[in-house]
Parts: sequence; structure tokens; C-alpha cells
Amino acid sequence: MTTNRDIIKRALRKLGAVAAGAEPSAARADAGLDLLLGMYQEWVQLGVFGRLNDYRTSVDITALPGQRIYADTGLTISLPTPYSPPYNDSNTVGGWIWDYGWPRWNGQNPLVNQSLISVIQDGVERLYVYNNGAWVDFNTQDLNSNFPLSAGLENGTAAMLALRLAPEYGNDPSALVLREAQQAQVALTHRYNNPRTVEPLYSLGYPYGPYGAYY
Repeated sequence: MTTNRDIIKRALRKLGAVAAGAEPSAARADAGLDLLLGMYQEWVQLGVFGRLNDYRTSVDITALPGQRIYADTGLTISLPTPYSPPYNDSNTVGGWIWDYGWPRWNGQNPLVNQSLISVIQDGVERLYVYNNGAWVDFNTQDLNSNFPLSAGLENGTAAMLALRLAPEYGNDPSALVLREAQQAQVALTHRYNNPRTVEPLYSLGYPYGPYGAYY
């Protein structure tokens, strides 16, 4: 698995600050991590992972993607897990709602990469991003943590990090690095790596067959 350390090393190589196969110094790695974690937090604030809707709770609940939960002290806020029941008509199991083979999560889309949940409790905000079947806690990220985004975004993220590191090393990023960073920003913002969600015809007011198939 790619780690945050790997992203930082790749960014430094793009700037010519670290030779291929070499390890950055502890100081350089820590400085790179500060900028990388800052990028993650900035993406949250810019809405890259989607807009958050605010909810306040005084009971234990399971949060849903796209929610910012304000929880009272001592409450347990659980994170949703994917569930794969068989294809049945109007089958509701474990929070999943299946209608003619089309999955929903309590009326929302199924869990997809880069889904975001925020939990604010005792004045501390914890951010969770869904990636490849698991929730990643942004608050516990360090150099050896797995890269929290989807495969395919590693190189672009390293390019974006290289742009932020460049002033510290007095290096001008190459045209290739600039292009990689721009392409990654577009892909990340538009979530091009996620599967498209298709609405069944009956939800749009059209006739549908026994399996929700198109005619």
C-alpha cells in the first residue's frame, strides 16, 4: 500500500530534491507531512468530498455520508458499513434499501470512495473519509499511514504537494508536474474515479419491468 511517506518522497523527487531510491531526511519528511495533511484538510473545507449537512444528536446513532454530527459528551457515533443483501424487491436490511435490484442507503447513494463524515464532540472534530471499503480517520494520519484516497490519485497528489514544496527548495516545477497537478485537481474535484450511480426508470416516473431493467 502507498503511504503518506511515499507521496512525500515522490513529490520531492519531482522537484529534484531527493534522488531516486533515496530517503528524505526526517526534517524534510515532517515538513512534507505538514503540508500534505494541510492539503487534506483544505480539500474538506473546499467541498472536494461533498457538502456536509449539520445534525445534532443526544442519542447514539450511526452517521451517514455527507453528515456533520454534533454529538453530546459520552455518545457513541458509529460509521456505516457496506452491506450486500440478495436482490429482492423492496428489501430493507441493515440500512440498505433494495428496490428491484437497485441499492440505496436510507434514500442516499451507496458508500463510494471519498464519502465524508464529520463528528464534532467535546469541541473536537474528527473527519472520516471512505476509501476502498474502510473509513480513514484523517485525524490520525502520520508518515506511515496508508494514502487515504483512491488508487490512481497518488501521482497527482504528489504533484500537487510538489507545487507547495517548491518555494522551500527554490525549484520551479516542470511543465509536466504542473500538468499532473492540474489533471489531478480536476479528477479529485469531479470524482472521476467513482462509479456512476444510475437511477432505475421507475424512480423517474417511467414504466419498469420486474428487475428494473431498461426497455
